[in-house]
Amino acid sequence: MQIETLTWAKCQASPGCIGAAFGDDETCLEHADPNAAHAILAENPQDAMSSLMRGVTIDSDLLGRVLGALASGGECAVVADFSASTFTSAVRFSGVTFMTGSSFRGATLCQAADFRNAVFEGRTDFQRADFQQGADFSGATFDSASFTSATFGGEDTPSSSTARFDGTLFRDYGGFDHVRFFSGAKFTGGCSFRGVGSFRGARFEQEADFDSADMVPRLGAPDRGYLAPLVTSFDDAVFKAVAVFAGVMFAAASFRRTLFLGETSFDSAQTLDAFHGRARSSLAFEAASLGKVSFQEARFASVRFDDCDFERDCELNQTVFDQAVFARCRFSQSLTAGRQTFTVSADFSNCEVAGPFRLDCDISGDLAVTETTLRDRIDWNLKCKALRLTGSRLLEGGFVNLRADECALRECDIPKPLVISGPSDGSRLPLVTSLQRSNVPGLTLSEVSLVSCLFGGAIGLDKLKLDGAHRLASPTNRWHAKRGVLAEEHAWRHGRRNSWNLPDGVGKASSSSPRPTELAEIYRSLRRGREGAGDEPGAADFYYGEMEMRRIQARPRWTIWSKTQRLRGNTKTPKRASTGESAILSLYWLLSGYGLRAWRAFAVLTTILAIAVVLIGFQGLSRTNTVIVGESSGLALIDQQRLLVVTSVTRGRDALIPRLSSATTAVLEASLLRTTSVGLSPFGRAVALLIKVAGPLLLGLGLLAVRGRAKR
Repeated sequence: MQIETLTWAKCQASPGCIGAAFGDDETCLEHADPNAAHAILAENPQDAMSSLMRGVTIDSDLLGRVLGALASGGECAVVADFSASTFTSAVRFSGVTFMTGSSFRGATLCQAADFRNAVFEGRTDFQRADFQQGADFSGATFDSASFTSATFGGEDTPSSSTARFDGTLFRDYGGFDHVRFFSGAKFTGGCSFRGVGSFRGARFEQEADFDSADMVPRLGAPDRGYLAPLVTSFDDAVFKAVAVFAGVMFAAASFRRTLFLGETSFDSAQTLDAFHGRARSSLAFEAASLGKVSFQEARFASVRFDDCDFERDCELNQTVFDQAVFARCRFSQSLTAGRQTFTVSADFSNCEVAGPFRLDCDISGDLAVTETTLRDRIDWNLKCKALRLTGSRLLEGGFVNLRADECALRECDIPKPLVISGPSDGSRLPLVTSLQRSNVPGLTLSEVSLVSCLFGGAIGLDKLKLDGAHRLASPTNRWHAKRGVLAEEHAWRHGRRNSWNLPDGVGKASSSSPRPTELAEIYRSLRRGREGAGDEPGAADFYYGEMEMRRIQARPRWTIWSKTQRLRGNTKTPKRASTGESAILSLYWLLSGYGLRAWRAFAVLTTILAIAVVLIGFQGLSRTNTVIVGESSGLALIDQQRLLVVTSVTRGRDALIPRLSSATTAVLEASLLRTTSVGLSPFGRAVALLIKVAGPLLLGLGLLAVRGRAKR
């Protein structure tokens, strides 16, 4: 007996009989006098079906008499109650209309049950029914049906004893919670759940086929169309063999803690938003275990996988997920997604992919990979709005061909070679916005923009490779030399004096932003990386930035700014560099731009030579051994004692040109480290000595800068 509590009077003819009793002798139809049974079925068959079939063992003869007593057209106008009944022969209710409801609660159907094209109006109850040889409900129509805890077939039942619901219509509710299908189940041929469908805890021991089923609720009049989706639930269901959801139309479906142990197909499955967009549709897989699963040509408006295990290769080629979320999922083998797989956005968070990860996607929104471990190589060909890698580990590297507005790599671990390359056809370069706190010894960036890239806390920058175009920001203050500048330096200078504008996407400096000491280290690491790659000209901007930060850090701190800080309560005295270091770095910057600005060295050299000419011309020529003749004589005379050629010093206005000419000769000879042929005073000899020291030094700095510029 499969009924917890009997609600009718039991037959007294046999101690084990639970059939509904009637008459004075309180017997059931099975044990009643045959004439009395025939009489009651003939006089009031509808009442017999509503109250006298409960708990009765019904053989073929009794069932035939019951069906024969129905009104023409096979209509039953009362609630047909077969609760706890046992049908010993084949059950044939095909074409019967149960007009006001029916109950087969706890019934046992020992042979095949035929309910094809039957109509079940009102509430239909098959809870805990036992269909030992399967059942066929093809073409049947239900208003509301519950098969909770029912059983179809048995462990020794032939595989042909399938539960068939081909073309079946469930208008309001179709409940199969905790049903056990031993011999397969078919919900094909346009089987439609127009209300709520539920398969919570169902177990499918053999093939489960939902091919082309319609699971989109339609409530009310047909012209109301699609309404807010009701969820079709497969929570806690177990599919031990093949599961087919090919061509299924979903509004919203839930597969929480569902086990797919065999091959599973969602090929050509669709959700409501794929075509109408008038309601939010989604599929949710939570803590599900999927074996070999296929989504070929499926299209889902929104799909979410939480804590799911993909035991086999996951192929998403020719699949369309408008919005997809994979949270805490584990892919035991490879993961492959095709061109149209993720059309709006995709999010992988706390996932693990053991095999190769291949993406060839065109996404209108963002691709986010957060706290994810990729244990094999990746091969991504992406077109998206933004690629965001946060806290992820790319252990074997790979290649990313990226067409995106921006790319951020925060707190990532990239120990093996990984190449991120932007387009090489002249189109807009992806904007790399962050490498903060990432370990990047294996990273190569090519054809990208680093205008707003933040490097604070990154490890392995000396091994970072920058190939192709990798544009940096330029100083926004016109008085600073044109060079590549890191976004952190922009932010620091903007916060310090507000004289530099911030690049797009870069916020103001905060307490955690790098200071000059940290910025110098970042520049130094990037410079070493370029030098290690044999690109000394490419390292020039990073060297300039490093020296700028060192010079700024070495400045004396007793400034208006530091006084302001003390007035604000900041009494901590910053560490000061030596005055000598500050002076050397400042001179190095002023005279030659750290050996990188040739024009500056040549300009300083020219200025010094010009000043030296003026100084020697007016104060540096010797007068002791010079013969003065006439008022306007400009002849060169012979020193009678030393036999050296000296220039006569004349009086009047015409004396300036001979003086400057002699001074120019003396300066040029001194700059070439030659002994001067012009008689000089002690002051003039001191100036010449200065020229002998400064001239070659500045000339060398200028030539060094020219050499670097020529290489670039």
